[in-house]
Amino acid sequence: MSKKLLVMLTAMGTLSVTLIAAPIVKNVTAKIDPAISFELNGEKVMGDSEALMYNDTLYVPVRAISETLDADITYKNKVVSITTGETDPEAASSNTKESQVSATEITPELEAVTIDEATIMSVDVESKQVGVLPAGKEDVFTNYIILNISEDTTLTQDGTSLTLNDLVEGMKVSVTHSSVSTRSLPPQTAAFTLNVLAEAEVKPLENVTLEDVQVVEVNETKFGYSVLVGKNESPEDIMNQTILHINEETVIKHEKNKAIYKASDLEKGMKLKVVHSPIMTLSLPGQTTAIEITILAQ
Repeated sequence: MSKKLLVMLTAMGTLSVTLIAAPIVKNVTAKIDPAISFELNGEKVMGDSEALMYNDTLYVPVRAISETLDADITYKNKVVSITTGETDPEAASSNTKESQVSATEITPELEAVTIDEATIMSVDVESKQVGVLPAGKEDVFTNYIILNISEDTTLTQDGTSLTLNDLVEGMKVSVTHSSVSTRSLPPQTAAFTLNVLAEAEVKPLENVTLEDVQVVEVNETKFGYSVLVGKNESPEDIMNQTILHINEETVIKHEKNKAIYKASDLEKGMKLKVVHSPIMTLSLPGQTTAIEITILAQ
């Protein structure tokens, strides 16, 4: 029986090849094939080395391969030892740390989350945190997002840089923040940008016009007069009624003669066109202030 090769790979990158003598030693015939060449990463190496072919198995020179791979090779007590890489445990640990740092450096950046509009609910300058409520969310604590502000956070308004001290509750802002957040309630995350939005133009409320109402009741109070009106199709239905409060600025006129009337001139059944304040109580009937009352011709 021929000699066997036993290959062992140690934990520190040492390859040991041990020759174990079989009980019976015999002569064998092997062929050297000069056509066999060696390549490392596409380049030819070991040009002077030869390989043996025996029993359909290719045998290559260990020393030549080890030197090509910058490995150390020794032979002692019938053991061929090939050592590659760092064998010092501390150095190996250092290499591991360097690999970890490199892996961190090449980790792709996380995508930013964009909030087009949110309201600032709290500003904590000392902790460098801003609480916001995204637009469309119910105003409950669990819907808030706590933004952690750092030196890398960009705070702006109309292109002008801001500081944390410039932010106040109630401001409308757009935000980009990290996609990574804590699992707390409310969640906390790192803010990338916070831009204070320009205040939306506040349009004045428009007066309301009632085209088809009639007088249901006229009452004199200690504050003046109030007139209960209802829609012509069902003036007695409380769902169709409105209480108009008359004050000194209320104008009462007739559509024909343009004469100015007093509240006491109004009578039940009169058809009216009314312009009143857009502000109305949520009561039934709703109450509001009359701005202009026009008595329509019967």
